[in-house]
Amino acid sequence: MRLHWSALAAFRTGSGLVRIATSKDVLTSVIALCPCATGFALSGTKTKELLDFADQHDVLAVGPGLGTAPATKRLILELVERHQGPMVFDADALNILAALDASEWPKRKNWGNIVLTPHMGEYMRMVGAGDEARGECLAGHRGRRRE
Repeated sequence: MRLHWSALAAFRTGSGLVRIATSKDVLTSVIALCPCATGFALSGTKTKELLDFADQHDVLAVGPGLGTAPATKRLILELVERHQGPMVFDADALNILAALDASEWPKRKNWGNIVLTPHMGEYMRMVGAGDEARGECLAGHRGRRRE
């Protein structure tokens, strides 16, 4: 379970408050491993509540432990379009992005505040191993420098 490592990393890099949003059955274990964090129990029916929760925070780490259900896919796409603060996408968030058709990719103009953290297998799925449209979408944002 990488979720508690994400929370601990946030603390170690200077975050004053770390809140973890995950499924109710996982939340207890994660909080036990990272007792300095606070929690928010998610369910597939709380998408609006979770988006409101995300809007209250400066930085989001999205993915570990989320799963890849259709409701989670809608949540990830909504976060990409809506949240303007920095976001780190890992694990299931990357799996969801990797499974998108080229026509489903968010129309977000500024990807400069989204960090993708794939391992090699996730990276290969992201760039499409045969799906050039998705690979070109990602490649178009690679190498751009912020002025």
